[in-house]
Amino acid sequence: MTALEKEVARLTEENETVTAERDSLSEEVVSLNSATASTVSSTPSELFDETENIPSSDSSTTPEFYDNCSAAQAAGAAPVYAGDPGYGPHLDRDGDGVRCEY
Repeated sequence: MTALEKEVARLTEENETVTAERDSLSEEVVSLNSATASTVSSTPSELFDETENIPSSDSSTTPEFYDNCSAAQAAGAAPVYAGDPGYGPHLDRDGDGVRCEY
């Protein structure tokens, strides 16, 4: 019986550890979702228009910046990073320096 009691004690301790870790991760998810929601809701909606002004398929020239993320994606340039040709701060949804990330 002692071997079984030791195994039960070990499994009970492991269960408590996993439960605490799960609870911590759940709190982190809630926090991240809240931060994401506030970032998205504070961004002007006109910056998200990704359906118009797609450039022609002529890839020999890179525009000064892409009009929207659809244009960058059509040119095969998405995601666009600061310093890349076609970079424009209006393309960044979450302000992290990476534009047109999907």
